[in-house]
Amino acid sequence: MKMKQYNLVIDEKLIDEVDRFIRKRGLFHSRSDFIRDAIRSRLIEIKKVVFEEEAAARHEHDHPDEETSKEAMEALLKAHDEKKFTGVH
Repeated sequence: MKMKQYNLVIDEKLIDEVDRFIRKRGLFHSRSDFIRDAIRSRLIEIKKVVFEEEAAARHEHDHPDEETSKEAMEALLKAHDEKKFTGVH
């Protein structure tokens, strides 16, 4: 996986909390791993909301096949699982 480095401005208290969590729980290899996983998780949450809003709008106008909507949601969740962060212990 190709990675690129970015500079972020993050509240010091938030970073301290992340660091404490990582040390205490040992679920992530590093702060960067934690932040990458958090971004992925949040992106999936947002995509789900957008998908549900779009599906509801289509349903109001077109009354799509429920099976098609279910399959689309399952495909979205599968794509998320396949890209799930691998650095978690």
